[in-house]
Amino acid sequence: MLSLYDPGSGSVVSMSRTESAAAGIIGKRIKQERLAVRATRLDLAYHAKVDPTNLGRYETGKALPNLATLVRIAETLGLDPGTLIAGLNSADFPQDREAPQPLPTRVPHTSSTG
Repeated sequence: MLSLYDPGSGSVVSMSRTESAAAGIIGKRIKQERLAVRATRLDLAYHAKVDPTNLGRYETGKALPNLATLVRIAETLGLDPGTLIAGLNSADFPQDREAPQPLPTRVPHTSSTG
């Protein structure tokens, strides 16, 4: 784990050094959208209130932004945050536990009179 100060949230955040499919996909999308609006990495970092070094790690897939940072980046780029994570599932993220299991199907409760 790597702990860094995130000026946008004003707190120390931990960034996983474990590269994952999700980090690569999200990073590529951030970079593509940044280039589409012709912004430099420093421009985006400044306006999204993200450390430029962290932004570089996100864009290269070396780290995943936390949810608040992801939302700030998306909003700065004029995107719905869901755009950056569309199509991802739990298998795309580093796993430190077993895969999630779907909830069992609920049987509708019927009341009996009598």
